[in-house]
Amino acid sequence: MTNKQLLNTIKASFTLKDTSFNRFCLENAIDPSNAKRALIGKWKGEKATAIRELITNASGVVLSEGE
Repeated sequence: MTNKQLLNTIKASFTLKDTSFNRFCLENAIDPSNAKRALIGKWKGEKATAIRELITNASGVVLSEGE
C-alpha cells in the first residue's frame, strides 16, 4: 500500500466510524497537517512515528509488517 493509499484508507475508516480524520486529530491535540505529513512519509522521526501509530491504531487499519 502506498502512503497516499494508507492516508485514504485511514480517512475512510474514520468515516465508517461516524467521525473524521480531522476530528480525531483535533480531539487528540494533533495538527491535521502534521498528521498527514507523518502518514505520507514527509515527516519522519520519533514523534511522527508515534502519531502515525496512534492514528493507525485508532482508525482500525491493520498494516502489514514494514508499512
